[in-house]
Amino acid sequence: MPGLQSSGIGSGLDVNGLVSQLVAAERAPVEQRIARAKNGVDTKLSAFATLRGAVAALSTATQALSTVSDANVASSEDPDVVVASASTTAVAATHSVEVKRIASAHKLRSSPFGDGAQTVLGAGRLTLTQNGRSFSVELDAQGDLGALRAAINAARDNTGVRAALLNTSTGVRLVLEASSVGSAGEIALRVDHANGALVDLPASMQSVAAATDADVWIDGCAVNAVGNRIRDAIEGVTVDVLTAKPDTPLRIEVKSDVAVKQARLGQFIDAYNNLAATLQRLRAYDPDTREGGPLIGDATLRNLEGALRRVVATPFKADALQSAAGLLGLEMRVDGSLRARSAASGTADPARWPTAVRSERGIATLVEGVLRDFIASDGAFAQRTDALQARKRALVTQAAALDTRMSAVEQRYRAQFTALDSMLSNMQTTSSYLAKQLK
Repeated sequence: MPGLQSSGIGSGLDVNGLVSQLVAAERAPVEQRIARAKNGVDTKLSAFATLRGAVAALSTATQALSTVSDANVASSEDPDVVVASASTTAVAATHSVEVKRIASAHKLRSSPFGDGAQTVLGAGRLTLTQNGRSFSVELDAQGDLGALRAAINAARDNTGVRAALLNTSTGVRLVLEASSVGSAGEIALRVDHANGALVDLPASMQSVAAATDADVWIDGCAVNAVGNRIRDAIEGVTVDVLTAKPDTPLRIEVKSDVAVKQARLGQFIDAYNNLAATLQRLRAYDPDTREGGPLIGDATLRNLEGALRRVVATPFKADALQSAAGLLGLEMRVDGSLRARSAASGTADPARWPTAVRSERGIATLVEGVLRDFIASDGAFAQRTDALQARKRALVTQAAALDTRMSAVEQRYRAQFTALDSMLSNMQTTSSYLAKQLK
């Protein structure tokens, strides 16, 4: 047999070499087939992971596009006086805002204490109340002004009162200030079970700044303000007043946030085109190398590509020729990618956005519906990946079965060639004996 070699010892038959080469020759075709199949499965699994990543990126961009379809922005004529922000419920319009007065925080100061922070106030409980909410601090018989200040600031249930000591020419004063502006922050004091100077503390507190709300007029009407913030006086708009400017109405304009919409639309186009390029690469065929992409001819890839092309071209209405993509100024190239006809595509008419993006036939709704069928936990990608993983497990089982079968084949060959070796050895012995007898 060509390629078989013997070691030339014993009977002259290399049993180990013959068995090893025969087993290897019998194993090789099956082992190579299993390896090729396993490599093919691994390549497809990697390709599906790449495809799933591109689809997930498009899904994220599509959701972002959908949520920004009602994006609005509010601008102020003088942002040093008024700042406005708009939510998705705001309606495009122009309003006049006049700030007659801004809200202020309540501030109180005590009469001066000649012994400074070490002034002993005596024992008792001081209760501070704001807008119906209270907290208390306790002083012992040696409690001084500094200890009271520290106790107020450290109180865990402090409702929003800051305490400080003010050094003046006549002595040290206790200053209490609301941490938030507006009438809700007004501070009231009460003492219980007190003695010494603490008893007279509430009566000695004088107002430094009143707790007032902002006085703001919008479109000639007075509006309610919580501190310096006015919510939903203009539907969907929050107005923050920073400084007073009476008798000077300022313009606030609410309009569609074109910049955000352009950015989100651009991200959607980029993600869509990245997926289109990924699909093309995975199913490509190179005539020079005669090699195809890892998913060439794969039905899942074809279904995804076809579904996306169909929904992008779906007419916006049953009796219309233009698609939602067309309403947004998008068009599909021959290679399946999208392009915007101009930098302002889809943003020139903000009224189109809620319907062209998020309605039943809007592009975000249609694209997300397609992607959901593929990336859901029981979707096409999961089913295809599960099938490939099952194929991979079957190949591992086949490889283990091959090892078991080759072990049995090796034992059979070894037994046969060992018997042949013994027979040849006996024949050689007999031949030598007869040769001696015939001399």
